[in-house]
Amino acid sequence: LPLPAGDLGAGMASCSEYQLSGSGNLACPRIFQPVCGTDNVTYPNECSLCRQILLLNMFLLHYLQIDCSNFKRTDLYCTEEYVPHCGSDGVTYGNKCYFCIAVLKSHGSLSLQHLGEC
Repeated sequence: LPLPAGDLGAGMASCSEYQLSGSGNLACPRIFQPVCGTDNVTYPNECSLCRQILLLNMFLLHYLQIDCSNFKRTDLYCTEEYVPHCGSDGVTYGNKCYFCIAVLKSHGSLSLQHLGEC
């Protein structure tokens, strides 16, 4: 998500250093360094923006679980449309088909980290 332009220019927020607690909370400092999200909302700081992103990802993972029940063989041919899925192994799979084949090969140990690139 873009950060505001300033002396250093525009950038992207990196949320990799932030993690939600098991209850879905993330305590952010009360530092006012506003950042603008791609949702056109100005957040008080990067942590607040990342909390919103992480909560949205948690919601999507819970309610949009990837159903791989139609993928029962690992020798399937997948189409090449690019709809990236980030696996719990840190690998970006090109689409649902490639992700589900990897889940099957992992005997179910692979899970979806989030939609999009890792």
